[in-house]
Amino acid sequence: MTPPKAAVVSELQRLAKEESNFKQLGVCAAQYSSAIAKLRDQADVFARQLQVLSSNSPSDLPNQRSVPETAQCISQVQDYRTLLVDRLHDKVEASLKDCQKDAADTRAKLKKIHATKNRRNQKSRTVTSVQEAASDHHARVHTRLWRTMRDFLQTELAFHVKAVELYSTACSTVLHCTPLYSTACSTAVGEQQSPVEASVFLIHTLAYTHVATAMAACDSLLINPLFHL
Repeated sequence: MTPPKAAVVSELQRLAKEESNFKQLGVCAAQYSSAIAKLRDQADVFARQLQVLSSNSPSDLPNQRSVPETAQCISQVQDYRTLLVDRLHDKVEASLKDCQKDAADTRAKLKKIHATKNRRNQKSRTVTSVQEAASDHHARVHTRLWRTMRDFLQTELAFHVKAVELYSTACSTVLHCTPLYSTACSTAVGEQQSPVEASVFLIHTLAYTHVATAMAACDSLLINPLFHL
């Protein structure tokens, strides 16, 4: 049987490591949100440059709408990316901080229990009290952590699905913005792409990226046993 003091020390060490892990995970989540925010800002700049290009192009071209439609679509996606960043901050980063605080509070509680029992010469009850407090903590954190992962996946899924919707709509508009599309897209290999070709290729690439991400997130949600908690 593990001596009372050794059992308490072991649990305290585990909680200290858990607290450190949650702190590092929170830092990673914050960096992830920051990277998305930077991507949003860069995409906004890209969309504005497309608008500038469009405004400086001849207005009588049959495929003139393709560039501003692409720019508008990219800009709209960034509005949803802003919501993504906000939700990651509120739902994921905040929850991980709560888990870190719970570990720290539980560790402090166990130290207090251990000190009190020792002063009262109740070492036989120390291990039981520590185990009960630790068990309650782990149950709370486990549920909160999995709900955090669920919120993360749902948030990512919602964003990518909306991005696919916007890109698909823009692609349809670009495809039908000119009757010369079939001619424009028959450009020989090695020749410069037409504006329509370039716009369609860009939107298709972005849309397919979001489809793959959304499908992966959806698969993860479907196999999560705590999805409906």
